[in-house]
Amino acid sequence: MARRAAARSSAAILRLSSGCGPTPSATKRRAQKGWSPMKGQIAVGLAIDAKDEKAARWYERFGAMPLLDSSPLSLILPFKTIIDALDAAQSE
Repeated sequence: MARRAAARSSAAILRLSSGCGPTPSATKRRAQKGWSPMKGQIAVGLAIDAKDEKAARWYERFGAMPLLDSSPLSLILPFKTIIDALDAAQSE
């Protein structure tokens, strides 16, 4: 399930938990429109709370980056990375 979360900066992010989240097409539409989970802010990516180091490394293989001021298990996956991956999969 996706839930709203605020990054330590002023940008908004979506937080994924329990391995569930928006569908790929919905995520792409929201990312392309600069979807705002909180009024007046622009979403920049998906926040990921990895369950362990192995899971964090797995997410990093797909472009997720650790948040610098947080736990090494807290990562962010930029919407640009998601859009590029969905476009590549669609063109195959």
